[in-house]
Amino acid sequence: MRRAIYPGSFDPITNGHLDIIERGCKLFDEIIIGILVNPEKQPFFTIEERHEMLNEVLKEISRGGCNVRVDSFRGLLVNYAVSLLMTNLIPNMWYIHATLIGILSSISTNFLLNKIWTFEDRDFSTRHIIKQYFLFLAFCSFGAVIQLTLISIFVDYYHIQYAVSLIMAVAVASIGNFLLNKKITFGERIWE
Repeated sequence: MRRAIYPGSFDPITNGHLDIIERGCKLFDEIIIGILVNPEKQPFFTIEERHEMLNEVLKEISRGGCNVRVDSFRGLLVNYAVSLLMTNLIPNMWYIHATLIGILSSISTNFLLNKIWTFEDRDFSTRHIIKQYFLFLAFCSFGAVIQLTLISIFVDYYHIQYAVSLIMAVAVASIGNFLLNKKITFGERIWE
């Protein structure tokens, strides 16, 4: 089965959107229309109204045998796509489990890129890699907790705009993760 995700705000739906969906139906067996929920923007229509409008206009276009469904998501498209892929590959898997798998695959890829490319660590013994991976995972988890805590503090207590808070929190957590992983996980000096 050939699937496609068509992401967008669809605020409002236009004839151009419908044209892309009709053309996509000639190429794919299923199209998932993903309405992006962006808390930083003030939408013209609510997510529910956009969902309803899309379902209504989809009745009027030529779809052939293509299954078109409407969904909504927050965050990165790649996380949404991994969640959909995992949910479809493994029956009865809940959305949160698929998201966790997506996060773990991101952390694993990040670990390998840091090991091979950033720190040029060429020790691939099983014991060494497992030790490094679990240290890396622990520091990433710690960084995520720090990031979420800082966002909460910046937004709730200091009333800093979410986007600015996110940038500051990601910067602090990323620097902390990098320094901890450089020193402890990969055994390099911090200041060279």
